[in-house]
Amino acid sequence: MNDRELVPKQSTGGQGRKVWVWVALGAVLILYVFSVLRAKPVATCGVFVDDALYFSSAKALAAGQGYILPGFPGHLLSMKYPELYPLLLAVVWKLDPRFPGNMSLAVGLNVGFGCLALLVIFLAMRRWPGLGGWPALAIIFLTSLCGPFSYPSAIVSRYLPFMAGFLSSGLVGGCPPGRRAGQRGRL
Repeated sequence: MNDRELVPKQSTGGQGRKVWVWVALGAVLILYVFSVLRAKPVATCGVFVDDALYFSSAKALAAGQGYILPGFPGHLLSMKYPELYPLLLAVVWKLDPRFPGNMSLAVGLNVGFGCLALLVIFLAMRRWPGLGGWPALAIIFLTSLCGPFSYPSAIVSRYLPFMAGFLSSGLVGGCPPGRRAGQRGRL
């Protein structure tokens, strides 16, 4: 027996296919970002009430005034929306206090959460029994171009940060499909 017979042969075919799935996922995410930017998201600033309330409350938080609605008379506390998203937008105001120039950062934050949501959906779908990487990638591709997913990316809204957080917590803390509770899945 020689030394070559003792060393197991390594197949790179499966690994190469896995690498291509990840490269294709990166391409899908880039396509998603460009499709959102093509919609000129900064031009829709102020069209919806929610984005104005989020962004003005975030400005007040960044200025140290508290969680208020500065567009209303007096010192009206904002109670309608959860504070986490305006806190994230307050970081945008701290980084760039010039409005409307800072809207591109706010939209970038939403697009980042959209990419995170797509990545988490991909990770969950590829673990689904019998599905695998390429079908999961096809689902991500279709989801990224779907209007109900891509449109909230182009406006300042809480939907994509909430979706990314919700899906991430489910992926990390949940049981993957096809496994019983108590069995740990790989990420």
